[in-house]
Amino acid sequence: MQAVQNNTPIALNNVLVTTDFSEASQASLPYAAALARQFGAKVLMAHVLKPEPHLEVPLDSLPVDYDRAWQEAQWQLLKFAQYDALGDLPHETVLEQGDLWTVISNLIRTREIDLIVAGSRGRQGFSRLALGSCAEKFIDGQLAPY
Repeated sequence: MQAVQNNTPIALNNVLVTTDFSEASQASLPYAAALARQFGAKVLMAHVLKPEPHLEVPLDSLPVDYDRAWQEAQWQLLKFAQYDALGDLPHETVLEQGDLWTVISNLIRTREIDLIVAGSRGRQGFSRLALGSCAEKFIDGQLAPY
């Protein structure tokens, strides 16, 4: 019996790199860049801030100019995006606040993401049991709000 060969090419147009600014995230960026370069794709680097706490009395959101967490995350994201491996690849950064799974799901849908690259810290033993791996939960679709 002869095997049927399927030579359908893989097309990657948009590669999403999720980052928490850790060494593991930084280590994942060259892989995303290499894949994007090979397939002529755009790299989208995203960081998600934890959602604001729900208060009994709703308050106006803090303007971005005065939000220290937002300013720090924006600076870290710009620093992350200046990595040499990106070179002349088309790339963009996204900083959003909210539930991680909801934000990433929306990015996948609205930006037509073909591939997600996420670093893992490689926790083992009790720390993995207690803290888990965000990347593994993301793959399984099990991420819950923070």
